[in-house]
Amino acid sequence: MKIIEYTLGIVPYRRGGLPRYSTDLSDELAKENDVYVLYPGRIKLLNSKSVSVHIRKTSHKFNLVEMMNPLPVSLGLGIHSAASFMASRNVTKLIKFIKEVNPDVIHFHTLMGFPMGALKEIKELGIKTVFTTHDFYGFCPKMLEDNARIKLKSRKCSYDCMLCKDGPTDKKLFIMQSRIYEILKNTSLVKKIRRNQKSVLNKEQVDEDFLDGEEVSARYNLRIYYQEMYNLIDEFHYNSTVARDYIMRFLPDAKGKVVNITHSGLKDNRKAKKYHINDKMKIAYIGPYDKKKDSIRLLNV
Repeated sequence: MKIIEYTLGIVPYRRGGLPRYSTDLSDELAKENDVYVLYPGRIKLLNSKSVSVHIRKTSHKFNLVEMMNPLPVSLGLGIHSAASFMASRNVTKLIKFIKEVNPDVIHFHTLMGFPMGALKEIKELGIKTVFTTHDFYGFCPKMLEDNARIKLKSRKCSYDCMLCKDGPTDKKLFIMQSRIYEILKNTSLVKKIRRNQKSVLNKEQVDEDFLDGEEVSARYNLRIYYQEMYNLIDEFHYNSTVARDYIMRFLPDAKGKVVNITHSGLKDNRKAKKYHINDKMKIAYIGPYDKKKDSIRLLNV
C-alpha cells in the first residue's frame, strides 16, 4: 500500500504522544508499505500563500516530506488571531504531489496547518482519509451552546479548549515554524522560554478578557471551518471511548471505531514478572502536570 501520514512532525523536532505514536506507526508500516510522512513546516517570507513540498533526508525507512507554507500551527498554545488559521492557500503543488504518490489512504493525526482547500480536493479525488483522535483540537465547548456567539466574546472557556485562550502572535508562530527554531529548540534558553509560556497558558483564566466584534466573528467562523474539515474525513480512529463520546457530541454522524494506541517505548511486562495479591501496586504517569491530563486526580486517589 501507499500511505501518507500527516502529523505535526517527528521526534526530536516535535515531542509528545502524537509525534511519538505517528513516528512509530510510520516506522512499522514502512516495513511492508510505501510510506510518506508529511508535516507542516516553514512559512516563507515571500510567496507564503503558495503551499509546496520539500523532501527531507531521514534515517527512517519512510519518506519525510515537509509541507512549506502551511497554515499556522498553534500546538495547543491558544490562538491570538483566528483569521490567520483559516487563510486562503494555493494548494496546487501539494495536490500535484499527492496525485504523484497516489496513496491508498491519507492518515491524519492532526488538522493543524493543513488547508481546507487541499482536504476538499483530496475528497474529490476519492482518496480515503482516516483521522486519529489524539486530542480535541478544533472543537470548542461553546459551540455546543445555543448562544455560542455571545459566549465567544470572552476568551474564558473550559481548561482543555485549545482555541479560546490567547496564544502566540503570528510573528511568534512564524519563528516557531522556522528552521532556526528547529535547530535551537532543545537549547536550555529556548526550553526555559517554552516552559514559562506553557505555565502561563495552563493556568485557568479567572478574569474575563472580552474581544471585539470582528475577532468574535472570526473565532466563530474558525470553529465552523474546523467542523467542516472534520466532516470531510471518511473514518475516525478513536483512541479511547472518552474521545469517541466527546467528539460525537460535535459530529454525531462520524463513522469510526475505538482502537487503543501505544508506542514502542512502552512494554507490557505483566507476564514477565509474577505478582502477589498483597504486593503494592505502583502506578506511573508520563506527561505534563496540568489539569487537562487529570494527573492531579490520580495523585489524590
